[in-house]
Amino acid sequence: MDKMILYFFTTAALAVGLSLVAYVWYGVTRSRFAGQAATMLAGVATVALVLHLVMRWTVAGHAPWSNQFEFASAFATSIMVGNMVAERAYHDRRINLFIVPIAFLLLLYAALLPDSVKVAGPLIPALQNSLLLTIHVSSAVMAYGVFAISFAGAVIYLVQGGPRNRIAWLPTAEVAEDLAHKAVMVAVPLQALVLTLGAWWASIAWSRPWAWDPKETAALTTFLVYVVYLHARNQRGWRGTPSTLILIAGFGATLFTFFGNYFLGGLHTYSGL
Repeated sequence: MDKMILYFFTTAALAVGLSLVAYVWYGVTRSRFAGQAATMLAGVATVALVLHLVMRWTVAGHAPWSNQFEFASAFATSIMVGNMVAERAYHDRRINLFIVPIAFLLLLYAALLPDSVKVAGPLIPALQNSLLLTIHVSSAVMAYGVFAISFAGAVIYLVQGGPRNRIAWLPTAEVAEDLAHKAVMVAVPLQALVLTLGAWWASIAWSRPWAWDPKETAALTTFLVYVVYLHARNQRGWRGTPSTLILIAGFGATLFTFFGNYFLGGLHTYSGL
């Protein structure tokens, strides 16, 4: 069963990589075949990732996001689902040119992690609350995935030079800015839920709801950066490039929180590394 789980993971990683090639091909040439191939491969990758997580959940008996490999896989899955939703919502495959690479890099990172964390296993004592594990971490997975979508929109906007739309084969700056803003509007409530449920879980597992643990603080900082973006975007002189730069900082904070297991220490160092 473990081999089958890794088979789906490998299939997903290859399909994401091939879809990225096809999206680039479509973006440059506007080939109908390339566009259809990109969407099909992205769909295959998304289904394979979901099956990988479902099978891992079945084998382990708990939600498959208890270590760094599982979270990276789920993070990539969230991005690919968001990728498909964004493509359908905007009827423009080109927006995925900057979304799919993030998922691919996450899967590459996950593939390079030690084999010991790739095998589904039991939970450590602090994580043995299946309901809170499922809801708290799934909220984080979804929030991070949607923050990645907002980052992709921000990058497109900046590459386009704002309203000047310098590159004809990329989505317009207006589409990119709208995508980024709507993604943040979805992700910020999810991140608020992450913080709220995290405090509840901490009060159960560690007898305190908040102790300024490094990863707790990083997650709160990430939330506040995006709240600042939402406020700044509605202020004269901040809409456009200035507020978009805040989104770049916000995703930097998201990645800092995600990779914090390597260097932050504290009570959230149970990544299995």
